[in-house]
Amino acid sequence: MAKFPMGEILVVDEVQRCVAEEDQMVCLNRHAQCDWGDIDPAIKELNEKALSEGGQALYSAYNTSTGVKLYIITTPDRDKTMLMVQPVEDQWSITRD
Repeated sequence: MAKFPMGEILVVDEVQRCVAEEDQMVCLNRHAQCDWGDIDPAIKELNEKALSEGGQALYSAYNTSTGVKLYIITTPDRDKTMLMVQPVEDQWSITRD
C-alpha cells in the first residue's frame, strides 16, 4: 500500500519502449513506499518535507536492470504520477530557504 496518494499513473512512450514493465512496477512500488532511490540527498529532504507539509511534488530516480535511469514524479496535489527516462530539469532544481 502506498504511503501517499499517487493519483493517475502516466507512463511516457519512451519508458514503455526501453524499461521492462517489471522494472517499472518495482520502481513505482519503491516510490510509493518513500524509497526515493538514487537522487540528491537535498531532494530526498524536500520529499520528506512535502509529505508532512504538502504543496510540493515528490521526486525519485532508480537505475533499472537494463541500466536505464527511471525518474518518477508525483504532482503536488497528488493527482498524477509520471514515469519518464529524462527528468524535467527545472523541476529537479533545489532551492533552500
